[in-house]
Amino acid sequence: MVADGNRLRAVAKRPHVGAGGGIGSGSGGGIGGGTFRAGVANLDEARAMGEAAASGQELGDLFEYKLKDPVTLKKNQSALVPIAQTEIEAEKVSLWNGTTGSGRPLRGLWLKNTSPLTFDGGSFSVLENEVFAGEGLTDPIKPGERRLISYATDLGLLVEAQKNNQPQHVTRVKISKGVLTQVSELHERTLYTARNQDDAARTMVIEHPARADWQLAKGAKEPEEKASGEYRFRLEVPSKATATLPVEEVRTLATNYQLSAMEEGQIGLFVKQGTITGEMAEALKRITAQKTVVANLEEEMENRQKDIDRIVEDQGRLRENMKALRGSAEEKALLQRYTRQLDDQETQLEALRKKIQETEAQRDTANAQLEKMIGDLQIEAVM
Repeated sequence: MVADGNRLRAVAKRPHVGAGGGIGSGSGGGIGGGTFRAGVANLDEARAMGEAAASGQELGDLFEYKLKDPVTLKKNQSALVPIAQTEIEAEKVSLWNGTTGSGRPLRGLWLKNTSPLTFDGGSFSVLENEVFAGEGLTDPIKPGERRLISYATDLGLLVEAQKNNQPQHVTRVKISKGVLTQVSELHERTLYTARNQDDAARTMVIEHPARADWQLAKGAKEPEEKASGEYRFRLEVPSKATATLPVEEVRTLATNYQLSAMEEGQIGLFVKQGTITGEMAEALKRITAQKTVVANLEEEMENRQKDIDRIVEDQGRLRENMKALRGSAEEKALLQRYTRQLDDQETQLEALRKKIQETEAQRDTANAQLEKMIGDLQIEAVM
C-alpha cells in the first residue's frame, strides 16, 4: 500500500504461487495481504505495478482469491503475484491509549475499506516521503469496515493523563414500599495533555477505557467512535503547542435502607449529611417513635413472662418440700402454709397471663399501625 493524501493504494501480493488460487491468506500480507512496501520508490511506481492478477469473492466467513491466469514457476524459483490492487481511505493519526507505559503515542493510520474486497490480515509496512516509517500487524478488514492500526512510536508528541475524583454525593432520595433509596453519583475527570514538539501539526486519537457502570457526563465531549471497551476521542495538536482533552465520567450508585430496621442515630446522620429532606426526617422520626412503642410493649411482655417463670420455679420447690413432710403437727401447719402460698401464686399466674394477652393485643395493634405508616409513606426528592 502507498500513501496518497487521505487515500491509500492497497497492493496485495502472494509469494510462492503456482497455478490456482487460495482462500483469504498469503504471506507478506497486511491489509488484504498487502503492504506499504519499503521497496516502492513512490506512488507512481506503485500504480505502475500493473493490474491485479487475481479476482476475489466472499466465501462464507472467508474470502477467496482466484488467479486469473496460471503462473508457471521453474524449479527453485518463486514469484510475487499481485492479488488485489485498489484505493481505500486512510487518515494519518497519532494513537495513545496509556497501555504502553510510555508518554509517547504511536504513529497510526485510521483506515476505512471503501473497496468491495476483503483485505486479509497480516503484516504491513509504511512509507512516508519515500522513506520507511514503520510496520505492524492487522486483522482482516471487510468492505465498509473501519480500522485503526499503529506502526511506529511518535517521537514528536508527549502525552500525560491526570485523574481527579470528586466526593460522592447524593442526587436523589426516594422512600417507597418500606425502603429508603439514596441515588448518588461518583464523578471522575481525566485530563489528557498533549505537547507537540514537532514542526508539523498532529491529529491525535486518544483511546479512553469504556468501563462498565460508568457513563460520559452530560455536556462532556462526544467521542469520535466507540470501539470494544474503549472510547476514541479526536484531538488536534498544533505545531509546537499544547492541547488538552478533558473526559468527564459519572457512575450512578443506589443504596437501600429498610425503614423497619432504621434507628434514630441513622436518621440523625442522614440529616447531618444532608442526604434526606426535612419532610423525610420528620416522617422517619414518627416511624422510629412508633417502633419504640412496639418495642416497649414487647419488653413488657418479656418481663411478665419472666415473672411467670420465677413463680413456676418457686412452685416446683414448694411441691418438693411438701413431699418431704411426715405428718407431725408442725409439718401439717407448714403444709397448710405451702398450700396457701401455692394458691396465691396460681392467682398471680392467672393475672400475669391475662396481662400478657392484653399486652400482646396492644403490641399487635401498635405493630399494625407501624406497618401501615411504613407502607403508606411515599416521598421522593431531588437533592
